[in-house]
Amino acid sequence: MFDPIEKVGARTGYSSTQIVNVMDSTKVHISASNLSYSFDNLIATERMGWGGDSGSLVRLGGDGITQVILENVPNSNCGTFDSVGTMYGLPVNNDIPLADNIRDNFLAQTRLGSLPTHLFYLNAETVTTRSQASPTSASEKAGARSLYDKYRNFVETVMVNPRDPSYVVTQEHLDDTALAISGGEIHMYQAETDALNSIYTNVIKRTLGMRDDDLIGFMDDDTVYHSVLDTLRNVSTIVTEGVVGEG
Repeated sequence: MFDPIEKVGARTGYSSTQIVNVMDSTKVHISASNLSYSFDNLIATERMGWGGDSGSLVRLGGDGITQVILENVPNSNCGTFDSVGTMYGLPVNNDIPLADNIRDNFLAQTRLGSLPTHLFYLNAETVTTRSQASPTSASEKAGARSLYDKYRNFVETVMVNPRDPSYVVTQEHLDDTALAISGGEIHMYQAETDALNSIYTNVIKRTLGMRDDDLIGFMDDDTVYHSVLDTLRNVSTIVTEGVVGEG
């Protein structure tokens, strides 16, 4: 496991990543025929292609980090942003360009950064369904609005010049992250809450005092990446491997 693999696809060209799980299984649903098929004895990897790459030969080798650029998935990101925004009374559907900027110009630089993006697409339907069925109180909406107003423009400013030495992870940032996790616990299962709190304690808190270059190096550390992935894999309600849409 963790051996580098590579391929050349007709649509996306060259890519290389690592084997992150062996003896895996998955179920693929074909909407046109309304049939589902289970596949066993698979290996799991990070992103290696999109539709049009089917049939590409995958072989051992490569640098293990040249991943395929993410693409927007129709009817997943906008729908999810809209449902979560409605849930908390926030105009986040207007922030999709900012989210794409964060994804492509910060998160995509590292394996750990790419992970929550990948998880977002894999679990978008679950998040959308749950948020539509989860009522929120006035105090929850007020708390969410307070954090949104505090950080929305700040994050956009940071993305303009992330290497500005004045931008550093502070204790206030960590406290607000813990507050956000705590605020969402009422809408999560206990295993999900435990996993997020574990990641906060063992990973996120370690970023105190880090600047952009420090964060990139930290988020590209294999030990850090696998500690987060392994924590999330133990939560049955979170999908960590699979396909986005139909290939």
